[in-house]
Amino acid sequence: INITTSGTFNVNSAGTYTITYTAKDLAGKTTTKTRKITVNKKITLNFEKNGAGSISATTASCTITSGTTCTLTTPTINGSTNTPTVIGWNTSASANTSSVGSGKTLTVSSSDNDAKYYAITRKDAVTYTANFDANGASLSATTASCTINATYNGTAQAESCTTTAPTITRSGWSIVGYNTSSSATTSSLANKGSLTLKSSNNGVKYYAITKYAYTLTGNFTNNINKAVAATSSTVSCTATRWNKNTSASCSITAPTISTGVYYNIIGWNETESATTSSLNSGASKTLSASDAQTFNYYTIVTYKTGWANLGSGFVCDDNVLYLRYGPSTDYGRFGSIHQGDTVVVKGEQNGWYYFIDEPIREWGNCNDRYGAYTGYVSGTYIQFSYAAKTCTC
Repeated sequence: INITTSGTFNVNSAGTYTITYTAKDLAGKTTTKTRKITVNKKITLNFEKNGAGSISATTASCTITSGTTCTLTTPTINGSTNTPTVIGWNTSASANTSSVGSGKTLTVSSSDNDAKYYAITRKDAVTYTANFDANGASLSATTASCTINATYNGTAQAESCTTTAPTITRSGWSIVGYNTSSSATTSSLANKGSLTLKSSNNGVKYYAITKYAYTLTGNFTNNINKAVAATSSTVSCTATRWNKNTSASCSITAPTISTGVYYNIIGWNETESATTSSLNSGASKTLSASDAQTFNYYTIVTYKTGWANLGSGFVCDDNVLYLRYGPSTDYGRFGSIHQGDTVVVKGEQNGWYYFIDEPIREWGNCNDRYGAYTGYVSGTYIQFSYAAKTCTC
């Protein structure tokens, strides 16, 4: 018997194949039979979590029963703490996009068998922002931001990013920096400084800190006609305005007033003709102004009652006799009298004679020579008993 076949099949290609068998004997008689052969192909894919929190399966399969493809469902992906957002599956472990979603239908062919897919997960980019208030100054910007890039596939995202604070400008003022308190006088962040932002300080508000320092001066004037002396004539302090402040203050100590025993020291007053004090001798005074300023004060003293006049005396010194502010040569001098000049002496202190607001007359001349003066002269050069020298009018 002679048997022949017709038709073929491919074990690597799924489908139904028909094979025909023909048998012929020696007498020439033939018989034909047909057979159908079905080829099935199982396709299996492998899945790796690749930094994800978990996946529902590590493989997925389908069988090609006809044609060249079959469909399967991909495993479900759960994100991790580092990358909680699920993107899908990709055949590259470093991908940041997916070629098929998590738990989605995927059509595969024989060439895909044993392929490996990796879970793709992401933590989204985050932007942090700081806000800035000019607080009386000017700023180049009112916000500053930085962005932390997205991370993928289990990679931990950075916790912070860095930005630069805006530029502070203010004409005539010193730039201190920034602080989270609008009334601060120090900085916690430099002008144009580097600023690290994170979730804990996102949205923080900074205020520009600026200062303006200037001098406040107390100008203390002695009333020379009353032989008054002070420890100093000017006293200054530095006032500093901060941020939105419109004025500032600082304190000075008033000079100490000294004078003869015949006067009461009242103190200082802004009005020269005052009879009361607004500031005591040697006392502290707070000055306040919006800018540099001078405050004027004048000595205020009164004459003590109960001092008896010692009478008129005349100068018996051939040289110039200087008038002084106090009863010794340690006090400054402000004028002079001469041989024969006459003064009305009010009292004596440590051998020095004192006269108050009295005209000094030249001997033998009833006209005032110098006008009214107040001061001390050494008693050594004043005589009271030389009648021939007495001025009579």
